[in-house]
Amino acid sequence: VNHLNSEHERLVGELLLGLKVHDLIPHPRFLVDDLNRDDPGYCVFTDPRNGMQRLHTAVACHIFEDDILRREFVDRIDTGPNAKVVWNVSRARKYLEAEEALSRVAWAFQHMIVPPSRGVESSLAKAINTRGQMRSAYWIDGHYVFVQRYHKSQSLMGHEKVIPRVTTRDYSHRELVRFSAIRPLASLMAEQI
Repeated sequence: VNHLNSEHERLVGELLLGLKVHDLIPHPRFLVDDLNRDDPGYCVFTDPRNGMQRLHTAVACHIFEDDILRREFVDRIDTGPNAKVVWNVSRARKYLEAEEALSRVAWAFQHMIVPPSRGVESSLAKAINTRGQMRSAYWIDGHYVFVQRYHKSQSLMGHEKVIPRVTTRDYSHRELVRFSAIRPLASLMAEQI
């Protein structure tokens, strides 16, 4: 687990291009996550009280504000009615490869702390509520908490069995930045190259 945590930290640092996690999310302990909301699309990232939407463009803005990064990442900017950034394809691919590596490390880390209930299961925890299904990742007191639910014993016990697994504070904060700042830029690059 320590190696995965170190690799996660290295990759997040690489993908933030000089930005710091604690600068992007100065007070993560005070983020709001309404554990009782079950509406589709809700999670700590989408709760408007947290203002996480401002992070969606944080890394891209950093690229445009830094001359060296702009020359490295941006090939040109097309203007006109369909204005868009044309990314340097080779640099964007390297960024996307690093983001994919980070996703794999996060998947492995999650399965180290929350082993699948059966050997054949290997899905990631749901961070966002979907129609008809509650998420299994929550933000509680500055930590990302994964929750496993077992329904098989519900008929015997009258309720489902719930097992929470808490991640470290540093890992939690990096995951928050991964979903809020790194993934939006990677998605934008992937659409355009």
